[in-house]
Formats: sequence, structure tokens, C-alpha cells
Amino acid sequence: MSSRSLLALSVGMSLLLAACGPGAASSPGAGGAPTSPTAAPGASTPGARSAPATPPEPVALRYGPVTFTAMFWPLYLGEAKGWFTEEGVNLEVIMFRVSSDATRALSADSIDIAGTAFDSAVLAVEGGADVVAVSGILNKPLYNLIVRPEIRSVTDLRGKTLGVSDLRDGSTILLQRALDREGLHPGEYDMVQAGGTPDRYAAVKSGAVAGAMLSQPNDFIAMAEGYPSLLLVSDIIPDYQFTANVVRRSWAQRNEDALARFHRVWIRACRWLYDPANKAEAISILAQRLNTPEDLARKTYELYFEHADALPRNGELNLAGVRTVLDIMTEMGNLPSPTPPIDRYVDTSYLERAARR
Repeated sequence: MSSRSLLALSVGMSLLLAACGPGAASSPGAGGAPTSPTAAPGASTPGARSAPATPPEPVALRYGPVTFTAMFWPLYLGEAKGWFTEEGVNLEVIMFRVSSDATRALSADSIDIAGTAFDSAVLAVEGGADVVAVSGILNKPLYNLIVRPEIRSVTDLRGKTLGVSDLRDGSTILLQRALDREGLHPGEYDMVQAGGTPDRYAAVKSGAVAGAMLSQPNDFIAMAEGYPSLLLVSDIIPDYQFTANVVRRSWAQRNEDALARFHRVWIRACRWLYDPANKAEAISILAQRLNTPEDLARKTYELYFEHADALPRNGELNLAGVRTVLDIMTEMGNLPSPTPPIDRYVDTSYLERAARR
């Protein structure tokens, strides 16, 4: 399994990779659970699945996550446990720094599946791209707004500059909406594109920006170093489809078996991660894959799976969160009014078929 990094030029872990000297280029990364028709019936022991009697004919898949962060836990688990190999998937992992780059690469047939911001896929569809979200990654927004030590409240950000992944990225929309609900409105602060989580964290530390949205465990690291969190986005906006697995419709139609194999691993990993019996091993896998201390990996696990139900339990998209994204984008003028139907951007049938096999 190989991996390479596309550094063209945004709740993340790549900064920690840089800070701790990890192998980022290696490819070995309080609410109820959302419901959707994709929730698979099933297995009495999460993650349990018999290996096929005859190994399947191998298929090659190119997967593009946006930075190596905790949200891609199912990916790291599938690699560590050998589940992609069991399914006959030769997975090439190609890391991108920002969602817009991953979505463009998908549209250009440089990758087969993008782990990207859902709103980035929506914008691509509106631009004429043949892409669609097929399964969930991070179904709730777990970003912390991390700021400089001298910033004590949201109002202190008035007139300041904030670092964002991309001026039209999902984390940017979340930041604007969260600040607006806290009384700081667009136009009362500036935003600059600062790249993925590691770059945003570096910008906060250097003083280039007053604050930025960071994901886990980078936010835990920042807070331990004296950089306060002003808010956790999921406390303000609980349902928001942040990231999703996105494919080209035409590719999925031609490669349904390959996509089903990928989804069987994704479903298996999501179920396994929610089983409390697997907590210690899950923490160890994340700590090793992202070269982070186990105490930070444990805090991340407890936030993801015990507090927020942030990852899907069966690979599903959070359809209420999808609707929230579309409604916000319509309000911001990024989508026409009335808001287009969900099936313009989402196709749950591939995950449903994979779950039945």
C-alpha cells in the first residue's frame, strides 16, 4: 500500500505529524447517533466478518483524504487490521491539504474516492462536476476555535484576522455561522486562507492570525500549550455533514464492486470503533498512525465515540446534517433558492447495497 502527498497550494493531525516528526507520507490515517436509511442491520459483534473462502480478484483504488486527522480513523483501522487486503483492495492513499484540491483531483480522475468536505462536493456539483457523496466520514462538526492567549472572548476577535482552510471551505462556513450566533458578524473580522489544520495551527502560534478552527487532537495540544478554545462548533451547530466520501457518478456506475469492497471495510471499521471492547486498541492504532501521545488519542476517542457520536455507526451520512449544510449554503448565496433536493448531491444506494452483502 503506497501513499504520496499533494501539497498544492480545513476538528486535524498533520501539524502534530510535523511537530513530532511523523511519517506523514506513509500510507500504513453528546448527542444521539444520526439515523439514515444506510444503517446496516446487523452483526452481533461489531467489526466481525468472515474472510472469503477464495480471495477476491484484487482491485486498485486511489483514496484522497484531506490531511491525516482523527476523522479518518476507519481508514487507519482498515489498513492496520488488513481489512482492505481481505477485500482484495490495493489502496493507494494520496493526502491533500485542503478540500478544494481533493475535489478537483476527483473531478480530474486523479483519485477515485475523495475524503473531502461535503460542501466542497456541493460546490463542485454546482460547477458542473460529476461527483456525489456516498458515505459519511465526520457527521458532526468537532472543531474547536483556538485563539491566541490574549484573546479572552469572541468579542475580542472584532477587527482581528482568522485563519481558514479555504475561503469557501466547510470549516469556514461553520466558523462564520458559529461566530454569528455568538454575536460577531461577517465584516467585523478578516479571514485569510492558511491551509489545513497544521498550517492553521502554525499561523496561530506565530501570531499571523488571532485564531483558527482546529480538530482533534491538535486542539488538545494547543490548549495544553496555553492557547484557549472559545467554542466547540458541535455545541452550537450539532447536525452538520462535515466530511464525506465522494466519488464521480460515472466511475461508481462502472466500478460498483470496487466501491462496495471499500464500503464493506468502512462499515466494518465504524462498527468496530463504537464497540467499547475495542477502545484500547482503537486508541493505540490512532496514536501509532498519527504519532501522538495515547492520552490525546484517548481524549479524541472519548469525544468522537462517547460524547458526540461524530463518526457514522455504519458508514451512513447524517441526512439532517446534509440538509443543514444545504440550507446554510443557500442562505449564504452559494446555492440557488429554493434549496435543491438532497439527491442532487447524495446517493446512499451504494452504501446500502454494500451493507446487504
